[in-house]
Amino acid sequence: MPAVYLANGLGFTTLAAPAITGIVQRLEKEGFSIFEPFFASKDLGVEIARLQQFEKNLDLLKEKLAIINSEIGKRNALAIEESSVVVAVLDGGLDLDSGVAAEIGYASGKGKPIVGLRTDFRLAGDNFGSVVNLQVEYFITRNGGMILPDVDSLVQFLKRLLPSK
Repeated sequence: MPAVYLANGLGFTTLAAPAITGIVQRLEKEGFSIFEPFFASKDLGVEIARLQQFEKNLDLLKEKLAIINSEIGKRNALAIEESSVVVAVLDGGLDLDSGVAAEIGYASGKGKPIVGLRTDFRLAGDNFGSVVNLQVEYFITRNGGMILPDVDSLVQFLKRLLPSK
C-alpha cells in the first residue's frame, strides 16, 4: 500500500478538522496508507496543551516544549523519508503554512514526488505564472508533481503516480 505523507496546517484549528478527516478518509478508501502529522503526534499535542495550561515555571515549560517540538519534527521527518509521496495542502490564503513549506522543501531535497492540493480559489502566486509561491511550486514540480484543485483530481493523479496501488 503506497504511503502518503499528508503535509497540512489544518490541524491547528478545530474548524478545519473535518476537512482533513475527509481527505484522509477518501485517500484511505482508495487504498492509500496515510501519515497525517497532527493525528500521528496527537499524544504530544495533548501534552503540549497540558503543559501550557498547568506548568507555571516558564524555564521548565520552555525546556519541556523544546523536547516535544524536537520529537514531533523527528517523527515528521522520518515519515517523509519513508513515504512514497508527499501530498501538501496549500490552502490558506496568500501564504501557506510555514511547516508545510518546510515539509515540501525537505521532501523535494529527498527526491520525493510532491503533489499540491489547493482548493482555495484566491490568488496566491508571486505572479500570474504561479499558483503559489514560485519556490514552493518549483519544489512541488521538480520531481514530477503538480498542483491540483480538488481531491478527485488528487486521487486520479496519485493512482497514476503510484501504479503499484
